[in-house]
Amino acid sequence: MRKNVIFAERMKDNYGMLEIYYHGDGNTQLLMLTRFSPAVYKYFQYGKSLAQLRRQKDWVRAPTLSHLIDGRLMRQVSYIERREVYGK
Repeated sequence: MRKNVIFAERMKDNYGMLEIYYHGDGNTQLLMLTRFSPAVYKYFQYGKSLAQLRRQKDWVRAPTLSHLIDGRLMRQVSYIERREVYGK
């Protein structure tokens, strides 16, 4: 899998929830659990790189994606990136 990618999967036992993962330097970490939204699942289903997320052109007009990415998701990603750079 590519490096620095965010992707989503539906939970196996609870299809009303969505798991969003970050795949970085050889490891995959769970970023968050959120309620299932078809727009969010479709956007992250095959993975999006961090550069694609920072461009904002794909998601800035979709309110559900905008709220998720601008808010919790980018905070979680920056936290994980800092942990990778400075150690655990």
